[in-house]
Amino acid sequence: GKDLYSGASTDPLCIAITTIPDAILEDDEQLTVLIHSQNAAFTISSEESFTNITIQDNDFIEVSFENSLYVTDESSSNVNVCIEMVDGELERDVVIELTTISLISDEPLDFELLLSKPITFVYGQSASGNNKQCLDIGIVNDNILEGNENFSLQITAADAKVAHVIRGNAIVNIIEDISDSVEIGLSDELFIVEENEAFDVCIEIFTG
Repeated sequence: GKDLYSGASTDPLCIAITTIPDAILEDDEQLTVLIHSQNAAFTISSEESFTNITIQDNDFIEVSFENSLYVTDESSSNVNVCIEMVDGELERDVVIELTTISLISDEPLDFELLLSKPITFVYGQSASGNNKQCLDIGIVNDNILEGNENFSLQITAADAKVAHVIRGNAIVNIIEDISDSVEIGLSDELFIVEENEAFDVCIEIFTG
């Protein structure tokens, strides 16, 4: 306790309460300030004998894709992508949302389409320790000869006040499976034409 009224003065007396910045993202904290007196000359109002104080947390974390480019084979079935906390410490959960974006208009796509998929950094994680959340994004091996394909990754914070995104975009490069091929050949084994007749020789795709 701290003595406020120890003399005859009737002027209000105030005491400074210092909050401690801790650089830890946490829930808001509450404290209660009570007053009491051992002097019978003082009568303390029951309604004004205490006050509740809320300390609003203003800390945040910083997150980023671990890499700006991920390379995977079409036959790999998935690509592992990690998001890392590059600054901060958690005493509460924080949700980051991931979206996959096609860079081509062709269908079908060779990757799993995700829209604002939640990825949760949890209590106890910190930039100096366990700082990553990873997930597998599905890759489709479609046996279609189409060349390499790229798609984009994007992360955003569900609450931008508590999570700042440093590197929010990355690219995944899918290397075409070399086993994807097509079989082609002439449409006919024998052509019989007149001497002065124009004709077409056609090449067909038989498989693939």
